[in-house]
Amino acid sequence: MVSIGENLLIVNDAAALVWRLRHYMAEHSEVALITDENLNRQVLTHLPTIAGLFPLDGVFVVKPGEVSKSITQTEQLCLSLMKRGFDRHSLIVNLGGGVVTDLGGFVASVLKRGVAHLNIPTTLMAMVDASVGGKTAVNLGHAKNQVGTFHEPVEVVIWPGFLKWLPERELLSGFAECVKHGLLQGGNHIKMISKGLPDDQNRLASLIEWSVRFKASVVCADPFEKDSRKMLNLGHTAGHAFEALSMSCTTPWLHGEAIAAGLLVALQLSVRLAHLDSSFASYWEKFLLTNFNFPPFEGIDADQVVRMVSFDKKNVGRSARFVLLKGPGVPVLDQAVPDDDLFNAVRNVMRLIHGL
Repeated sequence: MVSIGENLLIVNDAAALVWRLRHYMAEHSEVALITDENLNRQVLTHLPTIAGLFPLDGVFVVKPGEVSKSITQTEQLCLSLMKRGFDRHSLIVNLGGGVVTDLGGFVASVLKRGVAHLNIPTTLMAMVDASVGGKTAVNLGHAKNQVGTFHEPVEVVIWPGFLKWLPERELLSGFAECVKHGLLQGGNHIKMISKGLPDDQNRLASLIEWSVRFKASVVCADPFEKDSRKMLNLGHTAGHAFEALSMSCTTPWLHGEAIAAGLLVALQLSVRLAHLDSSFASYWEKFLLTNFNFPPFEGIDADQVVRMVSFDKKNVGRSARFVLLKGPGVPVLDQAVPDDDLFNAVRNVMRLIHGL
């Protein structure tokens, strides 16, 4: 068992996870579980000790994917929890990936003006990023995370054992956030990332611990994203645009696939606007193109991506603001990017990915 800060815990087995759950359940008047159909079917059937902690009418199962991160789903969950008698002393347990922790955290933040929630991330993406830091959000139309709050969980309990049920594509998606952390921190950590996604459980567990520690340290220094925490948006400005536009494709992009593409855009812009060494950028462009698979764009063009970026939360007025890199471990915050430079970078990346 590894404790990281006040409310982050990495446990070694399911028994330790159940022990933490029992501890928090005993402290609250009502408890409910929010999860998705994939977890309910594939994972909880193998972990009856976890499923058995919750009454049947206290388990709320949502559809997997971004479709569930909506105001409508939020309202439905709030109404269901009210019917169960939820009050301000109740607890919501979010068991799942980033969609579940984002949605469940948002529900917890608005119900009764705020109830407690506990995050149990089950994907690599959620373990190293989405469940950590207190950000909650739902989407508005096709625009990502437009409605949200800061609402810290009482605890994030990470058990890497969940990853044995995770498909390879989902593992790679989470690894994109680890790559981002490596670029932001530099040093020995970027060397560890350069070896690719770990192929054994011990190395993977070490990667998770390092990545969580890094994100937690950034969040602790700037919990409400007024300054240095903005660095964690590296790759996300264009990435969110790719992800949102892909929702209409036959194969929607996973969050990490979109972030990998967004990192490619950020690297190109960093060479042009932040004087990043071109050989460093070329190395990591090749790394991203080699290590990640990108579904087809299906009619998406660079103009659409640039227009979607205009909805990004970090923009100031009509000016697109990016996090770029001056060098490994040296981020540049709030960099204004002209539309022409953004269009050219997006077009180049789309050509690199699919030869468009």
